[in-house]
Amino acid sequence: MVSFRALLVSVATIAVAGVVGLPTTPGSLTTKSVDDTCTAQWGQCGGQGWTGSTCCAAGTTCQVSCTFYSQCLP
Repeated sequence: MVSFRALLVSVATIAVAGVVGLPTTPGSLTTKSVDDTCTAQWGQCGGQGWTGSTCCAAGTTCQVSCTFYSQCLP
């Protein structure tokens, strides 16, 4: 049986993907090597209305927290 939290995370992930054109699998965004245009660890990398960088520094991936916020996590 799927927990309510897992369902909520799935729905939020799909919603963000539909709004900003991100992949529908959390943590599946491409990680580039450290680059001035990529977000540093712990920084915001996406979410509804986000206009900043959607790539993360090497060693991190962009993880969806909710519809409005994704963060570069190790």
